[in-house]
Amino acid sequence: MSGRRWAAIGFGMAVAAALTGCGGDETSDADLSAEPTRTPLVVSSNQLADYSDEEAAAYREAVSALEHNIKVGLDVYREGLATPAARRALESVYTGDELEDEWEHLQEMDAAGGYLDGSATLVWAKPVRVLVSDSAGTVDVRACVDRRDVEAYQHGSGELASPESKRAVFEVTVDLGSDGEWRVADGEETGTC
Repeated sequence: MSGRRWAAIGFGMAVAAALTGCGGDETSDADLSAEPTRTPLVVSSNQLADYSDEEAAAYREAVSALEHNIKVGLDVYREGLATPAARRALESVYTGDELEDEWEHLQEMDAAGGYLDGSATLVWAKPVRVLVSDSAGTVDVRACVDRRDVEAYQHGSGELASPESKRAVFEVTVDLGSDGEWRVADGEETGTC
């Protein structure tokens, strides 16, 4: 992907880069001000008018999984340790290459002695594409995440910076696993909101 990966809503990569002195992917600062400043997380019925009841339900479950992903990701990065328990926590909210990217970023952060503190909020989400069948599901979501309160620290050194201290738009793919759980499979930062 050309933009910054989802990676704990863009936190892990930026903190690993700040801690190791390496640059990450360039993040597009395209202005998406046409998006509303605050939209309900569960979209209005007219925004889901082109979707079946099953697709609308899948969308709502995917957004709920995205909110859970933000919480779990921040909890893991708050510790900043690449432990077996952290791996299991990441496996509960990520899948595929996105899981491996997350794990790699956490390992880099752990090796550099870094961690995060603060909070992030899913401000709004909109369906882009919803595909469901009897055994599978994929929901593509455009989401605005407010991460202005997240700060990066290094154990023993104090605050490093707030490398991602902004509201960002992400294009995120959430997949339904064979266990019936929705997990983030892919994500890219595409601008600001």
